[in-house]
This record gives sequence, C-alpha cells and structure tokens, in this order.
Amino acid sequence: MPSDLHVARSGDGPPIVLLHGGGPGCSCETDFAEVVPVLAVFGTVVGIDLDNFGASGDVVIDGPAVRHHADRVAGALDEAGVRHAVFVCQSLGGTVALALAAERPDLVARLVLTGSQPVPADIADSDEGLGSRLRQDLFAGGPDETGMRRLMAAAEWHDASRIPDRLVRARLSNAAAHHAVIPGDHPTGRGAPTVLTDVLGTVAQHVLLVWGEHDPFASPDYAREVARRLPRADLRVIAAAAHHPQSERPEEYLRAVLPFVVDARVDDLPAEETIDA
Repeated sequence: MPSDLHVARSGDGPPIVLLHGGGPGCSCETDFAEVVPVLAVFGTVVGIDLDNFGASGDVVIDGPAVRHHADRVAGALDEAGVRHAVFVCQSLGGTVALALAAERPDLVARLVLTGSQPVPADIADSDEGLGSRLRQDLFAGGPDETGMRRLMAAAEWHDASRIPDRLVRARLSNAAAHHAVIPGDHPTGRGAPTVLTDVLGTVAQHVLLVWGEHDPFASPDYAREVARRLPRADLRVIAAAAHHPQSERPEEYLRAVLPFVVDARVDDLPAEETIDA
C-alpha cells in the first residue's frame, strides 16, 4: 500500500532523514528550518512528517503510537528508495527512530536524538506531564498566536524573546489543521504511549544525544541515563537552550551534529560529553 506521508527532499548525496517532534504544530519544516540548508550541503535531506502532523494527513492511531509511526516511516523510506540513512530527530521523532533502529536496522546507520524521551523519566527535575498540560492550555479556547507563543516559551525555547513570529505562525497553522487529533491523547486518536525500556539495549547503532541544558521535559541527567542504557552513545549538552536547540541555537547544534552526520570516522572516536557555551 503506497505511503501517504508527506516527504520533502533537498540537497544531494547520502540520505539524512529528519523526524520532527510531537508538540502541537510540529513538522520537519518548522522543527529543522534553521539547519536544513547546511545539512543539505552534505547529503540528501529527507524530511518526513508523521501522521497527524505537518503536511501529512490525519489518522486515528489505536495501538502504541511509536510503533505505528515507526512502521509508517519504514514504509515511506522503502517507497522512496532510501536503504540506509543517518537519522536526525527531535523529541518524538527520536523515539520513533530508536524503535525503527531496533526493528529495521538495515534502514538506520546512525541516530541523532534531540530531547527524546524513550523511557519514563525517573529524574526528579524532569516533567513528563508538561506537554499534556501545555497542549490542553493551547486548545482550551481554540489555538491562537498568543497561546502558541506561550507554549513555545514554556517548553521549547530558553530565551522566549528570540522566538521568530514566522515560526509561531507556521506552528499555529499546522496545529489548527490537525485540531481534531492534536488536543487529546490515546482516546482521541494520538495512540497509546510507548516505552522502549527493553529496546535501548538492542540498538547497536551509534547514537548522539543532543540536549538543551534547560530542557523542561527532561534534564541532561535524564539524557545521561539514556546514554548509559544504549550500547554506544555520546552526549552533547547545549547551553542557553531548552527543548529545541536546533531552532534556538542552530550554529551550536550544527557544530555538535555535523561531524557525526557526515564523517564516517566518527565511529572510531571515543565517547565523550561536552557543553557548548
């Protein structure tokens, strides 16, 4: 059955697959706009909008959400002729990519996970319920620019004064388009939560975790725990950033990510952790 997920390509060379986050109005275009032009210099950037996000359609997900998205992404990549790619992912997209790496290792060469939470956060200063609260607040009286900016300021950007108006408008447009499925959780079609505790130890691919120092969903301590559970993982913490460092501090993000994405020799480097000031 043909895939109807929205797939956008740019650049030329080895494939770099983008998977976006799960916040209201997220898409590959909104989540990675600041870094795609640079990534496209080094490969073919393949941005996939998941079901119920961006330019893809609305689908009622009855089972585990992450498994559903992983199967759909695999189908889209098979149809697009992408056989083996580096994945650069934000939040939900990273959890989807981890599931895909375990189930279809032929598709996944390496992974960059940005603010992804594949297992429950048992660190005291993490807030697993923040996303649901902000989503409900945004849609309580119908989505508007004020509500979207408030959500992004509370969860995604460390310095809210730097959030571009164009990004707020793009996120709002996407969120309004999927209003029927975005507000709720499993009962309204978003799918059941998926925990990958038993999966992490099976992911053989090299993983780079990139974390905003002030991520309100889960702290860098959580990222260190995830890295510890993965067979091969490095961690980069970006200062003065929250949940979307690739948007808020794109130059620092690219300094962390580009060597991992474009240089195969990175697999020979020892694990380390750095903080970009």
